[in-house]
Amino acid sequence: MNNTFGFIGTGNMGGALARAVCKTIPAQQVLLSNRTPAKAQALAEQLGARVVKNPEAAGESDLLFLGVKPHLMKDVLAPLQGALKANKPLLITMAAG
Repeated sequence: MNNTFGFIGTGNMGGALARAVCKTIPAQQVLLSNRTPAKAQALAEQLGARVVKNPEAAGESDLLFLGVKPHLMKDVLAPLQGALKANKPLLITMAAG
């Protein structure tokens, strides 16, 4: 499988899914983005994944996991509209709050 998996939000849910994904695909195919970059960086160092900003995750991922709280979703997605329209990743939301 050569799909790129992106994660916007690397908290409890996003981090757990990123760890699970890295058990089945090469970590180089995993992109991590978080509101707090240090949190994404710490997880990336554990997994061997790459830290990116939200637009890169939206533009480069085949599957994009959104681990963002519901009240923040609109603000996170609004600036990504162009990248999402151009790339058309499969969006998987984990909007639990």
